Amino acid sequence: MLALRPHHLLCLRYYRGKGYSAAFCANMNAICRRLHDRPDTVIQLHCGADSICRACPHLRQDGLCETQEKTADLDRRVLAELALPANARLRWEAFSRFPLQAALCSGCSWQDFCLSIEKENALSGEKT
Repeated sequence: MLALRPHHLLCLRYYRGKGYSAAFCANMNAICRRLHDRPDTVIQLHCGADSICRACPHLRQDGLCETQEKTADLDRRVLAELALPANARLRWEAFSRFPLQAALCSGCSWQDFCLSIEKENALSGEKT
């Protein structure tokens, strides 16, 4: 099982090898590989520091994000969009099929990057 913040479902969908630091990217690459290789991995939505956060330079020593209010709001919006409760468990392949949009991420510093990927995919006919 892999614990993920709800908004990280979007981050994983739009991740393209860029991130906050080399350690963060190495961790994201490993998580992406795991989910690609094992789409039956069980994901538990967790509204707190998760497997991605552990390598993020914004994670404080007390286990909270430096932008806790913003990330908590992103988590709430994704849970509402998916109509799922916090701590829901599903296989990654099920989460990866939900029709999420990067527009849910207003306020995120990566929003423009993700929207550009979404636009490129729409032009090429690919699904995000």
